[in-house]
Amino acid sequence: MEERLTAEEQAILNWIASDGRATYVRRARLLLLWGQGIAATAIARQVNLSRAQVYNWLKAFKEERLDIFPAELLAAAAEAGPPPVAQIPAEPPPTEEAPSEPTVEVTPPEPEQAEPEVKPLPQQRKSPGVLPDDPMSEAGRKVLLFHFQRMLYHEPGTRRGEDIEELHDMRVASRRMRSAFRVFSPYFDAAVLRPFLKGLRRTGRALGRVRDIDVFLEKAQCYRATQVGEGSPHLYEDLDPLFAEWQRQREAAREQMLACLDGKRYQRFVQEFGQFLNTEGAGALPPPADRPSPQQVYQAAPILIYERFNVVRGYDSVIGDAPLETFHALRTDCKRLRYTMEFFREVLGPEAKEVIREVVTLQDHLGNLNDADVASRLLIGFLDQWSKRKRRERINISGVARYLVAKQNELHVLLDSFPEVWRHFNRPQMRRLLALAVSAL
Repeated sequence: MEERLTAEEQAILNWIASDGRATYVRRARLLLLWGQGIAATAIARQVNLSRAQVYNWLKAFKEERLDIFPAELLAAAAEAGPPPVAQIPAEPPPTEEAPSEPTVEVTPPEPEQAEPEVKPLPQQRKSPGVLPDDPMSEAGRKVLLFHFQRMLYHEPGTRRGEDIEELHDMRVASRRMRSAFRVFSPYFDAAVLRPFLKGLRRTGRALGRVRDIDVFLEKAQCYRATQVGEGSPHLYEDLDPLFAEWQRQREAAREQMLACLDGKRYQRFVQEFGQFLNTEGAGALPPPADRPSPQQVYQAAPILIYERFNVVRGYDSVIGDAPLETFHALRTDCKRLRYTMEFFREVLGPEAKEVIREVVTLQDHLGNLNDADVASRLLIGFLDQWSKRKRRERINISGVARYLVAKQNELHVLLDSFPEVWRHFNRPQMRRLLALAVSAL
């Protein structure tokens, strides 16, 4: 059988599995087992991951080799010299005497050709595949499966942490699934869906803590670059205390996120939710026998879309002098309208694309408003903590104070410009476009 790992890769993986950070030990053990010819199903059992995760990590390794590990970890492995050999217990644990020489212990592999080619999920598609005649439960299963696949697809990149967009995309997929639960849950047994929704909420919270800090860091970096470009190079140092604190918070949140993704509850959630989504008809409620009700996509989708559209339009009477909390609530309702339309995009008329684009424009404006508000509160909290420190005179926070002023100015500019954005969204042409999009059903 062709060697799957080079001698150098084997040595580095043994070092990571023995002395590496806990987050990466399981990944190294997975690859060591695979290198010895162990089938994916057996690997999943031994390292306590789902088969979907095993396949994803193997795919990433085949494309990037050891670059799936952070560069600093690989450098530490290279400097460590001859690595200890990882002891990977067999399954079940051996009862024989231990071998005289240290070696990676694994269950003797069955011939790999005897292991069926099991795909954890169907190949990722460009759309869910919803049809007008689909029962709403079946449409919900397709939509959830589509975004579940996307979540798993971005998990390896999220774990590596080299591209913040991987985490963003994984979080977006989890959010869309939570929104899909609101749309499709009336057509499923609530008791069946409940544990999956809990799993999504746990995952979303873990991802969200890191992603939120990423957004604030990215916007602060853009601000600093702009100010330096305008002749204020001292801002690189003036904002250092803020960046140091946010980086510290990010590292802590990232450790918690990785612990969540490595935990048994997440592994069980992925395994069980994947099985549920790949089982047609699972958890679906039968139509009520005592009264007719919309059960198919072409019957229910127009009602759902117009309900959410009218909720958004209902803000027209209160948005004029509303507090920030109202703007944040409007942002949430815009997301629900957008996601609902995206779930049924395949069966709507071509005008749906323009409607969704208009909703995204409104949502983005409200998102920037929310970010400016939250960032302002974080900066105020940072300055408050600074004021309580001993020897605070040693920390230059003048750049942080200026950044707070900039965020406050940005917030007021966004508030002042919102009425025009709202009038553009709430114009009669939008209602005509929506009617044409829905009329395709």
